[in-house]
Amino acid sequence: MFGPEPSSQEDLPYRIVLWRSGSEIERVLGRAVSPELAQAIFRAAQNEYPQRRITLDKGDHTLSDSLG
Repeated sequence: MFGPEPSSQEDLPYRIVLWRSGSEIERVLGRAVSPELAQAIFRAAQNEYPQRRITLDKGDHTLSDSLG
């Protein structure tokens, strides 16, 4: 273990989101406590869904977007 475990999903500030066409969230693919782990999940999601929009978000800010 690298540190204390978060007590809930809200303690995991990064989320990886799969989008439907337009601006509707299909589902949250994962959450992470660290930016390194979030980037790894984001890259894996891009490989799993190569033609889909995936974002890496922290709060209300999009840090990475698979569509550019």
